[in-house]
Amino acid sequence: MQIVPVRLYPQSIPKASLWFSQKWGIAQSEYEQSMRESITTSDITESTQSQDSKKGNVCSRSGAQEGFTPFGARKQEQHPCNQINVIPQWYIVLEGENIIAGAGVIDNDFHTRKDLSPNVCALYVEEKYRKMGVARALLEFIRYDMNAYERLYLLTSHKGFYEKCGWKYVCDVETDDKKGGRIYEIGTLG
Repeated sequence: MQIVPVRLYPQSIPKASLWFSQKWGIAQSEYEQSMRESITTSDITESTQSQDSKKGNVCSRSGAQEGFTPFGARKQEQHPCNQINVIPQWYIVLEGENIIAGAGVIDNDFHTRKDLSPNVCALYVEEKYRKMGVARALLEFIRYDMNAYERLYLLTSHKGFYEKCGWKYVCDVETDDKKGGRIYEIGTLG
């Protein structure tokens, strides 16, 4: 299994945008546009991009039998992905050629607290791969990759899971659809 920033694997955009669209019911074209923005606004150097393409994808991490070994368990680890300070960003988890999980980072996940940014969004793990540490590893990967920011936020209606991953509750918030939700925060790594 590999965690892959879409900006480093642009050929995955059609498949990834379709996958996210099917999971969240938002038009594929919206995901595709956002993913293309992550490539055109990325500050990855040309040499890093060349290195990544030659190696396949240096940002991938293989998992153990029980699930993923969390990316960046050692805080001092340096990694080419640690260069990102632009949003949006999108991530997929692959098992072979199949997408088994994904998430994004956007300015605001459709809530009224515009000051709480950037937001991790659209986190989804295929049912077959749940309770294997995939979501936790993906969240940790994002914390390293987005280390140009001091904090990350997310909007959810869930209670319990994110706390187990180290996220702290900030506040309840009104959402654009008036349903409301809970905002969590966590510091980035690296």
